[in-house]
Amino acid sequence: MVLATLPALPATARPLCCRSTARAWPRGGAARATACTPPAAFLQRLTGEAVRQHNGKQTPGRHADVHALGAALFGPSEEIFYSDGAQSAALEDVVTLWSAARSDSVYAEPDKVKRALANSFTVRYAFAVGRDETPKLVGFARTVSDGLFAAQVLDVIVAPAYQQRGIGRRLLRDLCAETRHLGPTSIASFVAPGNRLFFFRCGFR
Repeated sequence: MVLATLPALPATARPLCCRSTARAWPRGGAARATACTPPAAFLQRLTGEAVRQHNGKQTPGRHADVHALGAALFGPSEEIFYSDGAQSAALEDVVTLWSAARSDSVYAEPDKVKRALANSFTVRYAFAVGRDETPKLVGFARTVSDGLFAAQVLDVIVAPAYQQRGIGRRLLRDLCAETRHLGPTSIASFVAPGNRLFFFRCGFR
């Protein structure tokens, strides 16, 4: 394990964060989130427009074929929403995601996971929302801190099917921005060798 730290910001520097816009949370509740348009939806829009322009009419069944092709190539059409603390995840969803990413069976115990989240300083969640508008937890990140000077990133977890989409990086950026907003300016993490490049790309040294 290697200790990696996020350099402190000068007094005049802006916090490390990602600009987000207010979006209506599906089926009640409000959360600040940035929606990521999946390639499948983008492909469907482009090809759908081409179908409409073909001979001035849409060929029956073509739209469904286009969607099936997009889903096969890029996965289902979904948007990713990021919570700001107003929208938390169901405990059982956190347990499922956490235990799948960790070999220790303690992460599969709901009572201990609930206490760990309650004792965390900051927590961020990522949800995937598909056509049924039901949020599905696909990632989360958390820190612990003394509340004044220093904080440590303990977990950045993204479901395997949603990795390599920038979700972990966005979670970590938002987590660090919120942590610094609450006081601590020194943020560190003990990084396993396989995760060094990820944290390096997020600004840790």
